[in-house]
Amino acid sequence: MNHRFYYSYSYCFLHILFLARRVFPTAAFHPSVRTAPSTTALNLFQRPRKYDGDAAAQAEIRALFLLWNDALATGDARIVTARYAEDAVLFPVDSDIPRMDRDSIRAYYDTFLRKRPQVFQIKSQLRIGKGWAQDSGIYELTLAEEGTMLEARYSFLYAQENGQWKIQHQHSSVRPESVRFNQPIAESQVRDLFQVWQRALVSLDPKVVADLYTRNAVVFPMDSDTPRNSRDAVQDYYRTFLKRGPVAKLQDSFVQISSNWAKHIGMYEIAMQDKREKIRCRFSFLYTFEEGQWRIAHHHASVMPEGIAVAQPITQQQVRSWFQEWNDALATGDASIVASRYARNAVYLPTLSDAPRTTNHLIRDYFEMFLKRGPECAIESGDIFLGTNWALDFGVYSFTLDGGETKIRARYSFVYSYEDGDWKISHHHSSIMPEVLLSYEEEEESAALQKPRL
Repeated sequence: MNHRFYYSYSYCFLHILFLARRVFPTAAFHPSVRTAPSTTALNLFQRPRKYDGDAAAQAEIRALFLLWNDALATGDARIVTARYAEDAVLFPVDSDIPRMDRDSIRAYYDTFLRKRPQVFQIKSQLRIGKGWAQDSGIYELTLAEEGTMLEARYSFLYAQENGQWKIQHQHSSVRPESVRFNQPIAESQVRDLFQVWQRALVSLDPKVVADLYTRNAVVFPMDSDTPRNSRDAVQDYYRTFLKRGPVAKLQDSFVQISSNWAKHIGMYEIAMQDKREKIRCRFSFLYTFEEGQWRIAHHHASVMPEGIAVAQPITQQQVRSWFQEWNDALATGDASIVASRYARNAVYLPTLSDAPRTTNHLIRDYFEMFLKRGPECAIESGDIFLGTNWALDFGVYSFTLDGGETKIRARYSFVYSYEDGDWKISHHHSSIMPEVLLSYEEEEESAALQKPRL
């Protein structure tokens, strides 16, 4: 027999027996004594009559609930305990352990009152007998400290003690239809749920993945700003995501388990087969038991913060101004100033040199030669593209060299990136216009043919 069932009915019987002893002499219960049935005894054990016409009696009993509720509001366990009889029994709403004396009742309220309970009576039905009364019904209990609210059934059995109504027995229980029985789960099982999700990704079937989530699951994807708050929305997200061929690998995690929920938190790496890239993410899975199995109620994935590039605001006008800064650096005639406009790992493919310049030292070396020719540069035409912490300026510019004696038209590409709090040239490609080069070659060939043979 369930021990809670046994306790409840055993103690109810004992308290009925206790009240009966108050009505009858002790000898009436001795087997050697035979007495005629008493009208008082019948009134006690038969269905008690309602005092429909005695509003004062009903008001007095209803007020006892309010006195108990007011005692809760004081936050003082001593005041609450004083509402109970000396040998009272309490079956609490939030504890499996019966309290069978005032000391244990007070110890219970010492803890319970820290939750700042607030009680609102929803329904009540009274039974009043000779020297006892019963108030049964439903109340709403709010635990302000925890932010939770529940509805519970209650029974108060009152008895007279030293001329005052006291709580002889109180039984409170959460309404059965709102009770969710605890579903046990082990840490190893929680970790297995991650592997189930991994295998679902490999299936490349969005429905298979979405079926792992609850009906009203909320997903914060790693690659989308839009939350998905239903199973259909989750399936729609995976319909696109799975096209990238994701493969998840758990790196580090820990598990938390409580009543009817479990949480798996940590880091995983997603390998995207379409771009052959790997993305490290933090993740949180919150599992709840729904439709006969553990499902994902909440999934939050985010790229590791140190791997996120925060976009720096930039405009096309700013990008074009950086060309002017580079041109002004040329005018100084100082190769170090020009080289300082380039990023640490910049690559420069110069206009007048075949050798790529892949270090700041090599870039400075080129400009020491180039600046001796007094270059002056102007953009003829160009376009600008903007990205996240990078920008591209490309087009055609012209150089005037050697005091105006030489003019070179060239195509250019500047790629700028954000480095150490400033925008730098990370790539610079400059090449003489191809048709100009061909005309130079034709002139050289013509001149060679016109030379007299010796």
